Amino acid sequence: MSINADVIIVGFGPAGATAALTAAKRGADVLIAEKQSLASHMTSAHMTSGGVIMSVSDVNAAVRYLDACAGGLTPSVVNRAWASRASAIPEWLDTHGIATARVRGGFHESFDGHDSIDVLAMSPAASDHLEPSVLRHMAVPGVSLPEPRGSGFPRAIETAALNHPRVRLAESSRARRLVRNGPRVSGVLCVDRSGRRIEMAATSGVVLASGGFQFDEALKRDHLSGEPIHFYGAHCSTGDGIRMAQLAGADLWHMNCMVGRAVGHFDLEDQGLTFMLSLSPPPYMIIDQSGRRFTDESAQAKFHPYFYQHLLPFDPNTSRYYRIPSYWILDGQRLASGPLTPAEQGLSRVGRYRWSSDNSREIGLGWISPAPSIPSLAEAIGVDAARLQETFDDYQEACRLGHDRYGRPRETLLPFEEGPLFAVRLFPGGASTLGGPRRDAQARVIDADGTPIEGLFAAGELGSVIGRLYPAAGSNYADAVAFGQIAAETATA
Repeated sequence: MSINADVIIVGFGPAGATAALTAAKRGADVLIAEKQSLASHMTSAHMTSGGVIMSVSDVNAAVRYLDACAGGLTPSVVNRAWASRASAIPEWLDTHGIATARVRGGFHESFDGHDSIDVLAMSPAASDHLEPSVLRHMAVPGVSLPEPRGSGFPRAIETAALNHPRVRLAESSRARRLVRNGPRVSGVLCVDRSGRRIEMAATSGVVLASGGFQFDEALKRDHLSGEPIHFYGAHCSTGDGIRMAQLAGADLWHMNCMVGRAVGHFDLEDQGLTFMLSLSPPPYMIIDQSGRRFTDESAQAKFHPYFYQHLLPFDPNTSRYYRIPSYWILDGQRLASGPLTPAEQGLSRVGRYRWSSDNSREIGLGWISPAPSIPSLAEAIGVDAARLQETFDDYQEACRLGHDRYGRPRETLLPFEEGPLFAVRLFPGGASTLGGPRRDAQARVIDADGTPIEGLFAAGELGSVIGRLYPAAGSNYADAVAFGQIAAETATA
């Protein structure tokens, strides 16, 4: 089977949807190859996020800030392209029925230019109330999108793209390799759910927007600095775009970068489930396998996306990562305050698992280990009892004095109450990986010699422009919008 289009887009997340809508509005015929079915697409990584997006108020200041966060891993000219597009994000969202409001206290680093970074909450406005539309579907006419969940942003942009008369969707179509005509990328070879080959030919270009490699164990082992590392979101993020780009000669970047924190990973029947975990309200502490605290845990409590780095030290004498897993220690106060995972984010948001309101089911499943005393808790999690008691007493004394050796804010230093304690295993992990094909400021994929590969473009988490530090909440959305637009414009120029 062969299909022709001006632009072929691999992946239908925020970057792919933005690219499709942009190209279609510029008069291009667009074909989207989406690996998932429409039903499972509602559990994509972007649907598990918090519904905020990064914007900037001063492009020049934002470039200085983004350069500092990138730590030299992203050229300034690429960050400038990102900042320029991010400055227009509120107006762009508004044209698609998405209202925004600045989030107070949105996290960012303290580098020069940080005042130019805005974190915007995206109100669904009309988007989550849109009637599911009948889509132009390649194989099964009359397919409708599932009932909306998650952020109104991807829902609205996906709906707008699929309602455009120049956009077609091939669901359950896994891209296997890029097709070349001489030096130029001219199409994509896909396989549908029945194993049938579909050859998609592009006259203007191919945009890779297929996400990261969160669920490819070999790629994670080779490129991320720790093992195991667990992610939530779409299980279809297996690095397909990376392998296709490599076969076309692409250089790679940011392969050791990710957006992450400490997460809970648990087995349920025949599947593993990964959750964001809400440490707050205190008291809480995190200990390593020796029973010691090792950092200010309030960053994890605030979901800062760099906390996972504290779990990565490796001991060459024992050949192990001695903080994987670590342990979150809590008491009955936290347990009684509500579920240990936020209902509005992660797997709970998309309905893959409903955490019990009092955490009783998870205790019964063995995900939360209860113990009446420090010695019994130490035995339950396999740490030295005397050292854990010393760590516990030191924490209680820090609460009494209002001063913590690891610099934890005074207001978070609440003492543990008398009674049972509980422990939860923690792993590095989180939202997404960031590595993939290197791109330039025009979203062109670059080969190992530094030359753009003709006809090949990339956007979103596949080779994200984000480097060492995640600049602000919603940066992944901002990257998707910025380079989804740029990729489509360059391809159709």
